Amino acid sequence: MRKLLTFLIAYRVSSHSKETTCAKVLLAMACFALFGSAANAADLLYISEYTAPGISRGLVVQIPQEASLDQVTADFTSGQVQSNAFKSSTNIVRLVCTVQCSVLFGTNSTATSANKLLPALVPEYFAIPPGQNFKVFVQKTGGFPGSSYVGPGDIVSGAVGFYSCQAYSEAKVGTKAYRIVRASDSTQTDINSLPNGHCDTSTPATFCASTTCKFVTWYDQTGALACAGGTACDVTQSTSASQSAWTASALNGFPCATSTSSNHGWVSTNALALAQPFTFSSVSERTTAFTTIERIIASNTTGISYNYRGFTNTIGLTAGSTVSATASDSAFHAGIGMTNNASSVVLIDGTPTTGTTGTSTMSGSLSIGDSSAADAPLQGIFCEAGIWPSAMTTGAGSQSALLNANMHSRWGF
Repeated sequence: MRKLLTFLIAYRVSSHSKETTCAKVLLAMACFALFGSAANAADLLYISEYTAPGISRGLVVQIPQEASLDQVTADFTSGQVQSNAFKSSTNIVRLVCTVQCSVLFGTNSTATSANKLLPALVPEYFAIPPGQNFKVFVQKTGGFPGSSYVGPGDIVSGAVGFYSCQAYSEAKVGTKAYRIVRASDSTQTDINSLPNGHCDTSTPATFCASTTCKFVTWYDQTGALACAGGTACDVTQSTSASQSAWTASALNGFPCATSTSSNHGWVSTNALALAQPFTFSSVSERTTAFTTIERIIASNTTGISYNYRGFTNTIGLTAGSTVSATASDSAFHAGIGMTNNASSVVLIDGTPTTGTTGTSTMSGSLSIGDSSAADAPLQGIFCEAGIWPSAMTTGAGSQSALLNANMHSRWGF
């Protein structure tokens, strides 16, 4: 589909032909299909190289002379990439980004958002000095054309795990967030985020009509590939009886996972290893079993746990010892837990509690809302969890303060 769209965008009006209604319709269809399938496509920069401007009826025109010397793509799905060197005879290049991007030309340059901005799917031409070994460096500056979403990753970048019914960052808008299964026939489907950053609700509403659905997998939206073997830290619950219910309107009209004592959370296939300091974030609510330790985020072999404590109205962060903070039961909270031994902090809805957690590190499989031999799974509503491999700053205007405000703003509580 991207190739079709690129062809249609490249369609030129010359003195011998007029753009037809058919081409316009095809272009509109291609744009619709592209945006509808953005979650399954890479972020690409299309590069065409030319030697000279075009000649029409003996006159130089402001388009390059076909055919091009070369047509290649540069994949910047990960955020940025540098192209191969242009051919020695290249004098003009044509660029098309599939998402908004910034570009910089040179022999070994690094683009930033302050460089030349290219809107998504709009071709631009540039003159290049031939024979200078020039390349183009491309930096992603937008995830989905027209999106103005601000997610946790836009507030504090560098997370190694993020699980939510909302997008991690503007750059991740349009990617898959979770997988559900319906009870009627055990069919599964992936759910993507939309341009506004919230996950698609019409697809699961139709998919789950006249039956019920459960969460199978939360996809790690960060793209960090931080689990062992350079793998994504996706977390899955494959046992049907242990899967939590997909609830269409769990928090202010947004879907989340609803769990009971018979449900268990989700676990990564491979281990996530992190040394202190590191930071957890969550949006959740405990609705029952208020005197039971219920885990929100945990490392399954080292005792690291961000959890509801075994007494009422409390969330704690444990890494050998525990720092506990007040968090009313039967209410949603935006929580941030920073493990840094004697300098650890738990912030509940922006209010900090400091203390000592101990020095344990993360080295086992990652679990979200799952039980252990000593602790219970989360019994309540799970909406979001994030993991950063560093401690966030605290205080007014800090990373943790901005992240707290962002969680409350996105979820509307």
